[in-house]
Amino acid sequence: HLVCMLTSILHVFVCRVPIPDIQTNKKQRRDLQEMIYKLCDSLSQYADRTPQMISQDLITNKIEQPPISPDTTDLKSTNIDITTSEIKNGNQEGIEELSNDFQIPNVKHGIQSHDCHVTSEIQAMAVLSNVLSHFIDCVYNSSEKDRVSSLLKTVFKSVWPAIRNYSSVMNSGTYSHAVKLLASLSEFQVTRKCWKDEVLEVFLGPVFFIMEKNCIFDWKVTIDNLMSQDKAVFSSLLSRLHVSSSSTAAGMVNIFTSVDQDRLQRAHLLKRMCFVILCGEYDQYSGLLSEISEKLVDSSRWYSCPLVNAQILLAMRVLLVRLSSNNLVSLWPTLLSELSSALCELQSDLGLELVTPLTVTKEKLNWYWCACKLLGTAVSLPYHVIPHWQIVCWGYFGGSHGEVERDIVESDKDDENDTTSCNTSLADSMLGIFWR
Repeated sequence: HLVCMLTSILHVFVCRVPIPDIQTNKKQRRDLQEMIYKLCDSLSQYADRTPQMISQDLITNKIEQPPISPDTTDLKSTNIDITTSEIKNGNQEGIEELSNDFQIPNVKHGIQSHDCHVTSEIQAMAVLSNVLSHFIDCVYNSSEKDRVSSLLKTVFKSVWPAIRNYSSVMNSGTYSHAVKLLASLSEFQVTRKCWKDEVLEVFLGPVFFIMEKNCIFDWKVTIDNLMSQDKAVFSSLLSRLHVSSSSTAAGMVNIFTSVDQDRLQRAHLLKRMCFVILCGEYDQYSGLLSEISEKLVDSSRWYSCPLVNAQILLAMRVLLVRLSSNNLVSLWPTLLSELSSALCELQSDLGLELVTPLTVTKEKLNWYWCACKLLGTAVSLPYHVIPHWQIVCWGYFGGSHGEVERDIVESDKDDENDTTSCNTSLADSMLGIFWR
């Protein structure tokens, strides 16, 4: 706790001293940089401690936690109150309250000393996530890239284990703060070399979307900064969606590849492509729409299955809220074809279930759900945002075309000037579909 307090005191000092005074006084700036490095190094070492190291400390030092009375008040704690099970489960309600330097999680009586050390590690990572980006912004200038890189290499030694080992009980509490720290540092282009490769590795990993719900917004910032600062990264992601020769060679059997594995990998990459587009600005990827459409058509043609088709519908839904109506013209044939295929299959399954009990796989249910959500998104958007949808919307809903069109026009009268806000709110709400 002492290192956390010292770091917070230094942060208060940096906030109160005018930035020009720090930048012009070279000696003061170097002294501050040395203190920042030592404090962040200490915090990083403490946050990076493994379960084995903590257990060894408890054995070596024979730390015993004295019994705490229920009426005892911890002066270092705020109104945050989380139990051991909540820490282990990564309960977001307790973790997201750690927004200030001195907001230390309160540990209920009866918790073991092992878990007290866990909360201290959460505190160390929380302090780093709150102060480090401000230190870099105020104390370091653009000509001191080497010093910034040296500092970040030290800090990231504790960040990457916390992000990669999210499933570990000991690291689940520090994950949200590690992601928050990464998001704040990604705002500085000078730091990109220190985290680019590791972020791509985690992003393309199989368990990327297994996280606490509040972390998805921090990842949105990080991924958007990565794609905006380096345009070649998204092109590299699209190049991974190539059609393998084993998929196009009709009648040929390749014993070295599995069709199911290829489809799983395809769905895996499509979902990440959707997330990147959703993280970006409105019409940011309109220049690459032809290539994106080509990847979607290839996926439907060579890898068609409920798992892949669900991700194609998700991609269509994302494109509806991130592209303008003029850019969506070429997308409608593919969108309507995929949507109709899903709904016809759903109708067929419902008809069969009336005759005999039918067992539908989880992948098919997800496919149907994605089709219904795509319909819901299309109906939710104002009339003038996707005017081409009004030509075909009558085919998906009951009632005459005139009734449907009249309802849409009447509901759209008050929203003609809210196109941007509507798309933004829908995009933010769609972030939740990636989290699980």
